[in-house]
Amino acid sequence: MYKVIPIYKVKHWHQEYGFEGPDLEVQRRQEVESHAECIAPGDIHEVNKGQLYLVCSQSRCKHMFTVD
Repeated sequence: MYKVIPIYKVKHWHQEYGFEGPDLEVQRRQEVESHAECIAPGDIHEVNKGQLYLVCSQSRCKHMFTVD
């Protein structure tokens, strides 16, 4: 553990400052959030009040995703 933590700290620092390329997780999350704004309210169906939803796919007809 004492050997690994410093390695991850340096890796995180490098990624934070762009030395290791873009943070793909953040980039993908931003893409998902920007596409989410285009979803029509009628394409979201509440399953469990305030907890679980079914959302119609924007790219695959008749496919739904479960979202919490």
